[in-house]
Amino acid sequence: MTKRKNIIFRLKNGLKPISWQLPYSTLLLPKLTEPNEPEVKVHYIPGAKSIYVDDYKGQEQPHQIVFEDGELEVRPNDVLLLELCRRHPWFGKQYEEVNEEADANLKLKDFQLRDLASDKLNAADDIEIKAIALAVIGYSASDMSAIQCKAQLKEIAYSDPNRLLAEMDNPNYANKYIAALAFLKEVVRTNESNTAIIWTKSNTMIVRVAIGENPLEKLTEVLSGTSEESAITLQTLGELVGQSKPAVSKTTAVTEEVVSTQNVETPEQIEARVREEFEKKYANYVPATPVEDVTKAEEDTNDDSKELTFDPEKSYSLEELQKLYPVILKNDLPPNKKNDAEWLLKAITKASNSSEK
Repeated sequence: MTKRKNIIFRLKNGLKPISWQLPYSTLLLPKLTEPNEPEVKVHYIPGAKSIYVDDYKGQEQPHQIVFEDGELEVRPNDVLLLELCRRHPWFGKQYEEVNEEADANLKLKDFQLRDLASDKLNAADDIEIKAIALAVIGYSASDMSAIQCKAQLKEIAYSDPNRLLAEMDNPNYANKYIAALAFLKEVVRTNESNTAIIWTKSNTMIVRVAIGENPLEKLTEVLSGTSEESAITLQTLGELVGQSKPAVSKTTAVTEEVVSTQNVETPEQIEARVREEFEKKYANYVPATPVEDVTKAEEDTNDDSKELTFDPEKSYSLEELQKLYPVILKNDLPPNKKNDAEWLLKAITKASNSSEK
């Protein structure tokens, strides 16, 4: 049988203080075990009945919840600590639950995006590389060589592939790409004063450019217009540069396919799942009556427990020892020893021997 791994909670934003305590001394949470779910104080005491303070009748003090070096490791069967960590209002804001499968999936997605962006650059020739650089980096790339453009684009592909792919997925990318090719192939250019974009062959103006305005963006804006003039200009440029659309293909579809492989459970989904689990678990729950509220009539109905006797030659289970202890010692079961079978047996044996003398 495969051993269940411990569950890790980690502070967000890369924080790794030596010691960080999760506060909950004044925290109120809905009591899922009762109708209408009243909000009550909570605490964490290992082995207690629940995280709710009013369910606990022992003397043990609540335990602190401390993250060491930014992480808190919780055993999978420590259901109280898990519940408190997952239901705390800071969950998903100050800290998150580490999902190894999701982390690996995110890394894989990042590598796939890098490969996709890099492959697109590898398939482009020099003129296409410069056109992509103009579209992605901006008009400043017009002064760079194809090798310089490719080097910078490769850096973007590896360090921030989403930036490159997002630009290629932009609805205006096709028009920007054609505009870039038009500048590179000198089908169009800016005039000497850089105040207009003109047809190189006829020196006639296509559109004015304001001071500080990016000529590539301005021409893209014209090509993306809805007027008949914009459509004719786009068609003409496409024919002159020999390109009706970018050489890169299916970027959006492939990117969406890569992203869709990610299946990370959000804090909200975890909260909903935990809530559902607890509602099912306590669907037929009846709160235990506090010791001080037990009536005389109820005590009479439990008289059979007083008939329990201890046989030192017999082997007892932990549950049997827990029942014997209050009968033999005439005292309540200590909360911090209730699960210690060896201690209970010694205490019961000693008390039984004393009573026989």
